[in-house]
Amino acid sequence: MRTWKTVHLDSQRLGDVKALLTQGEPKITEWALKLKRNAEETLSSEPCTVVNKPFMPPSGDKHDYVSMGPYWWPNPDTPDGLPYIRRDGVRNPELEQFDAPKLKKLENDVRKLAIAYYFFGDERYASHAILLLRTWFVDPLTRMNSNLNFGQMIPGICTGRCIGLIETRHFGHLMDNISLLSGSEGWSTGLSTSLFAWFEEYLAWLLHSPIALEEEQWHNNHGTYYDVQTVSLALHTGDVTTVSRILNLVTERRYFKHIEPDGKQPHELERTLSLSYSLMNLMGLFDLARLGEAIGLDLWQAQSPKGRSLRAAVDFLEPYCAGRDKWPYEQIKPVDPDRIFGLFRRAANVYGDRRYEQIAAQVSEQADNYLLEMIHPLRWEGRNA
Repeated sequence: MRTWKTVHLDSQRLGDVKALLTQGEPKITEWALKLKRNAEETLSSEPCTVVNKPFMPPSGDKHDYVSMGPYWWPNPDTPDGLPYIRRDGVRNPELEQFDAPKLKKLENDVRKLAIAYYFFGDERYASHAILLLRTWFVDPLTRMNSNLNFGQMIPGICTGRCIGLIETRHFGHLMDNISLLSGSEGWSTGLSTSLFAWFEEYLAWLLHSPIALEEEQWHNNHGTYYDVQTVSLALHTGDVTTVSRILNLVTERRYFKHIEPDGKQPHELERTLSLSYSLMNLMGLFDLARLGEAIGLDLWQAQSPKGRSLRAAVDFLEPYCAGRDKWPYEQIKPVDPDRIFGLFRRAANVYGDRRYEQIAAQVSEQADNYLLEMIHPLRWEGRNA
């Protein structure tokens, strides 16, 4: 049986935290009990499947994933509302009848269950996570086809777009979570083989589909997350050629094209949710630096002659996320605190800057990202106890 591994999660840190939990360390125990409560609630969740939608995809196959562009709305100037028109940053509630919310729920539920299983060893968590995975990826009656040909369609305009790939950007993290289940009682060689086969098929689609290759060329967060998910899946499935090819282009193609010398990310600042997208894109660029460690690349310190770098991008955002300055660009709704917490928690861990630690601490009570709290501990925690 092929071996599952983690590429985003730090296996050493996982083991360290598990040992602290066994020893009854108060902060870890508090965190773990919160996680356990979430896992217990998730046990009652029904499996999601792409075949459970109220319409047929353009292919005539309900196993094909279909989503709608989130910021597209019926046209008020036409009798039938077609073609839809764009309202950037304003989500259309029609999205709920498509597959994207179901995929997000699957990823969140499996994450909670897999991590809870790792720490508590409760086979109920692993068993339910495996049921969710079988339903979405393996069972012939309910599985998703391994393509995203109909992602982010727009009524009256197109049946699918390359930018739909942003919805699978966490597949590498999902495979990390699957690895935590691979020692459970419900795990089997057949399940392992089937899941590997699905992700290998999807990786092939990412590497060869015209839709996916169009996404690779995007200059903003879409290009970033194409790289993140493709490298992640390639690392998991052993495609070292793809890993090396993409990561060796990251500094020039992503970091130095997305980040200005003063740290601004101009392609994200164009949006009506400019702070949210700046945080989102930078987190993806952080993911690429983490993945670079797998082949000995230090992308964390990469800097252009003019000063374009990850650190510059973090420093540009720091005064606004700390609350000292007002964000000067358009942001039509509040930022998800998980985005601020996640970015600055990781930045504090990598760069050892107390300013970043303080921002993460400020928003920690509002954030729900237990995973980053576990993997990226604030450097000063425990020192002053």
